[in-house]
Formats: sequence, structure tokens, C-alpha cells
Amino acid sequence: MKQKSIDRHIFSMFLIFFSLTTIVISLDFRSIARVFPLTFGIFTFVLVFLQFLSDLFPKNKIFGFMRTQGLAGNANFNSKSDDEQKENINTKNEWKTVFNIFIWLLIFVIVIRYVSYFIVVPIFLFLFLKFLSKETWKTSSLVAICAGAVVYLLFGLVLGR
Repeated sequence: MKQKSIDRHIFSMFLIFFSLTTIVISLDFRSIARVFPLTFGIFTFVLVFLQFLSDLFPKNKIFGFMRTQGLAGNANFNSKSDDEQKENINTKNEWKTVFNIFIWLLIFVIVIRYVSYFIVVPIFLFLFLKFLSKETWKTSSLVAICAGAVVYLLFGLVLGR
């Protein structure tokens, strides 16, 4: 097993432990206060556990979708060794993507200070999906509208903000 692989397993196990800790601690909160940490902990646990299994069994076709889509996707994961993949990785583009995401998040934090959360979340999500992830207008709009509705229902109605 290569060092990079071991590092990924250790990091995934740390995130699994963190999400389980969040779940357990949130169970002591009052019912309305536990909604967000419990939801966050459960979703994080499920997604990190799937990522851990994907890293543990990289040739398993069940987890193929986790390596072929998204900003950091690598569609050739089945046919090449780790050394060949390292040669094909364009680190400059990867760091450019990370930098772009960081800038988007920084702008999001600044704008949310002056504009309502209910307005900023769907707008930024739409812009991010459309222009950085290159999603279609339909997909970007649908995700932004659904996320805006969920944020409003959760924070506006359920938590009474």
C-alpha cells in the first residue's frame, strides 16, 4: 500500500470519527437544537464512509461514480496504475481549481455579512454550479431553487430565525 493511500485512509477514519462524535454529542441537545448537528453528522458519516470504501476498494465498479464525476474527477481510474495517474495529473489546474473554490467561499462569507442568508445561498450556489462547475442552466437552477427552499424551511420555519 502506498503512502498516499495510507494517508487517505487515516484522514477518512478521522472524518468518520468526527462525524460519529458529532452525532453522539448532538443526541444530548434539545430536540430543536439537535436538528442541524445531527443532520450534518449523519450525512457526513454516510458520505465519508462511502469515500473510505471507495479508497479501500479502488477497482470495485460500485464506487466508480465517485472517481469519474465532479471537479476533481478522474475518468481513467480503472485502466492505469498510480504511477501513470501521477504523470497525467496536472497539478497546476488542480491548484487553480482549489484557489477558485477558496475565492468563491471567501466572497460568499463577505457577501453573507451584508445580505440575507436566504438570498445569498441560492444565488451563490447557482453561480458556482453554472460558471465554475459548468453545469447546465436547468441543473444549476433546479439545485439552487431546491437548496434555497431547504434553507428557508430549515432556518426560516423550523428553527424560527
